[in-house]
Amino acid sequence: MTSAGRSRDRRRHPPPASPAADDAGEVNTDVVEWDRHGLEVLSRSECLRLLATTPVGRVALSIGALPVVLPVNFALDGESVVFRTGPGSKLEAATRQAVVAFQADHVDLADETGWSVLLTGVARPSTTPPN
Repeated sequence: MTSAGRSRDRRRHPPPASPAADDAGEVNTDVVEWDRHGLEVLSRSECLRLLATTPVGRVALSIGALPVVLPVNFALDGESVVFRTGPGSKLEAATRQAVVAFQADHVDLADETGWSVLLTGVARPSTTPPN
């Protein structure tokens, strides 16, 4: 089963007040996007890189018009999230061309840092084994 969609990742950092100048006096023009809560919004490639570092995530779907969030072991197959499910399981509902959300994260309590990636997309069965 795969889910493809928009990737967003956030890390909590205070947004910079203004562009910083380096030792040579040149202004750093790298653009960092921050949301209204002071969380950094990361690129799609950074989100995929982070997802590749953890084997467990959560799939959110609707069953009987009620929201359900289920933990899953997953892998990336290119830019698709792949996980296994079987007949009769709650996750089987996700294989019916349903819109789902997928989320994985990591928190380092000692450093007070972390990341979270949230994807949304249409889930569908996969007929090919993951790479």
